[in-house]
Amino acid sequence: MSNDIDQIFEAHSNSIYNLFIGSGAGYYIPPYQRPYTWPKKKVFRMIEDAGHGLRMLLKHEDAITFIGSIIFIEDRKKETISPLVKNDLPPKVILVIDGQQRITSLLLTFSAIHNEIQQSIQTLQKKEDLNEIYAWFYRACIDLEGELREVIEIDMRRGEKQFFPRMIRAIDDSWARTSDLEKYTSPIAKYLSDYRAYAQ
Repeated sequence: MSNDIDQIFEAHSNSIYNLFIGSGAGYYIPPYQRPYTWPKKKVFRMIEDAGHGLRMLLKHEDAITFIGSIIFIEDRKKETISPLVKNDLPPKVILVIDGQQRITSLLLTFSAIHNEIQQSIQTLQKKEDLNEIYAWFYRACIDLEGELREVIEIDMRRGEKQFFPRMIRAIDDSWARTSDLEKYTSPIAKYLSDYRAYAQ
C-alpha cells in the first residue's frame, strides 16, 4: 500500500507548455477549493519570474525557472465530475488539488497575451506592403496566436460546442457540447467562455 501512495505522490517536473498544449486536458476545480483570490501583486511576481527565466534562456539554453508546485490527479473514471454531462468531457479530466491560483493566473495572463497578439495581427493585415521584418513578425504572431488559443480552450473537434474552456469549477460549471447543457458560471469558466466568443 505504501508503495502505491509513493507512486501517486511522486513529483515530476514539467513545462508550462506541456501542462496546457497537446494534452487535451481539462482542469477541474473541486468544490472544496477556495475561489480564485490572487491579488495583482502575486500575478505580477509570477510574470516577473517567468520573464527572468526567459532572459536567462538568452544566456544559458538549459536555464529553467521554477514557478511553483501543482498537485493534480487524473480522474480516469470521471467520478468527481458534478454536474456530469455523460460523454461530453475532455479527453482527460485533471482534478486540481493544489495550484489552482497559479494555473488560473497563467490562463488569465495567456488570454491577455493572446488578445495583444490578435490586435497585432489585425494591424499588420491592414498594411498593404509588409517589409521582410514585418512579414516575419506577422507569421510569428499567427503561429503564437494558434498556440495560445490552444492553451485557453480545449478543441473537442465535433458537436455544436466544439470548444470547451480549459478550466471549470465543480457544481458551478459543466462542460457540454450543446448550449442547453453547458454551464459556465464560475468567474474563470465564464471568463474563458466569454473570451473565446470575443476573440472570434
